[in-house]
Amino acid sequence: MRRLRLLLTLVAVLSGFVLLASGASAVPPDVAQATSSFDYTKNMHPQGFSPRATTPNLPGMTFTANSDLAFWGKYAFQGHYEGFRILDISAPANPREISFTECFGNQGDVVVWENILIRSWNSPATGTGSSQLSCDGESVALGWEGLHIFDISDKTNPELVGDAELSARPEADMPGCGSHTATLVPDVENGRLLVYNQTSGGNAALPPGLTECDWLDIIEVPLDDPEAASFLHREPLEGGHAAHDSGVVLGDVNLLAVASGHMSNVFDIGDNEFPGGSPDDPSFLYTIEEPGVCNTGGPLCNGNWHSAAITFDGGVVILGWEAGRRQPAGV
Repeated sequence: MRRLRLLLTLVAVLSGFVLLASGASAVPPDVAQATSSFDYTKNMHPQGFSPRATTPNLPGMTFTANSDLAFWGKYAFQGHYEGFRILDISAPANPREISFTECFGNQGDVVVWENILIRSWNSPATGTGSSQLSCDGESVALGWEGLHIFDISDKTNPELVGDAELSARPEADMPGCGSHTATLVPDVENGRLLVYNQTSGGNAALPPGLTECDWLDIIEVPLDDPEAASFLHREPLEGGHAAHDSGVVLGDVNLLAVASGHMSNVFDIGDNEFPGGSPDDPSFLYTIEEPGVCNTGGPLCNGNWHSAAITFDGGVVILGWEAGRRQPAGV
């Protein structure tokens, strides 16, 4: 199962980027109301809506957000800054929340394979705001960041069974910058999942030479023993910037594209026309740059590569661009 990143309208419909009116009498809008302000292709048809309230980024408030979606069978899995929820979408017009699992580390992107869910924890745990010291009722150490692994055999009660710590703490599985997003690559023949981990930013608490986190980490999750998840490999990136997201095509193509800063990286990860690469040890092929995708200043230089995808035949790499946030001088 791959993450359905192109279904932007469905993401908005299911995620519910809507703040409900206060008061016990508030009634969630229907799908037509929820999508009334959206611009989307008429080839897409919103089916249902399930709200999840968030908190705006305003003074005195702890910002929270709905982050990402994964799908498996009749279920949708929605990441949130405060955890994740599972929805039954077998009746698309009436999606039904089955459970919400609290895990107080921000970002909260999720990937799913059968009864395994993996959730990103983006920045060092502080015990404040949206970075508390708890996940599914279990304690999280100060400074911890990385990936949590859940058994979701019981959709009504997911269970935290393991983790992979990528932080500046001495106890970490590998020094790192946590997890902003993750891309799941199934390797069923070898009884495992491979998780390509992207950090999106650096960590000043790391030793010199590591602070930029300009690499892609690969985590191995055994299918029959997910609690034994472990760090497997670190692949350096060209360009000196941390990765934000990646896209993978397997089959006869076996390519990986990593969106990272001003310079995206493309790798060979298996049997294809290029020699040498494998899913757990990618082989670098080339980079992609474009004028204006940069952060060195000036009106024609603003933003980073944000997302990556590859067509099924491997002939085209599709990159999304995220504009930088500009502020007036002195702010």
